[in-house]
Parts: sequence; structure tokens; C-alpha cells
Amino acid sequence: MTQPDAELADQHRLPIAIFTDHSSARVWVLTGTITWWSLMMIFQSLSNHFWQMICARLGMFLGQAASEAVSYGSVAADIRSRYRSFPTLSRSDSSP
Repeated sequence: MTQPDAELADQHRLPIAIFTDHSSARVWVLTGTITWWSLMMIFQSLSNHFWQMICARLGMFLGQAASEAVSYGSVAADIRSRYRSFPTLSRSDSSP
């Protein structure tokens, strides 16, 4: 990727994903975001008012968005590309 392309790609990602791509704290960040998501899920179940539920849902959204961004980066970095998708049938394997 050229420098302008890399800058454009960084503009459309979450800051936490950019941080984990350039550091070795990927597992710790993923653990923290999943813990945050779980706490917000507990707070949502304990809410008594509508505004409490909305705040918990917003917190849950942040935890889920961050954990998905970090986990996609982990899969891309740790698993080879030929193992990342479902195998497809080639022309010789398909029935006529």
C-alpha cells in the first residue's frame, strides 16, 4: 500500500483498531473490550429506567464494535489467508 492509501484506510477504522495494529497488546485489548461488553450487558439487565438502559446499550455498542475490530485484526494477523475462508469448489470438482 502506498502512503496515501494507508492514510485513507486509517481514516475509516476505529482508533482502538489502529492502536492494536501497531502494538503487541492485541490480546489484552481484546480481553478488555469483551470485559467491557459483558459489564454493560449486566448493567443493562439491572437497569430500572429507560435512560439507564440506553446508556448501557451505548456502552455495549462501544464494547462490541471495538472487540470486533480487534478480533478481525487478530484473525488476519495470526491465521494464514488460505485458512481464513470456506473452501470453494473448483470446476473439476463441480457436477456437470
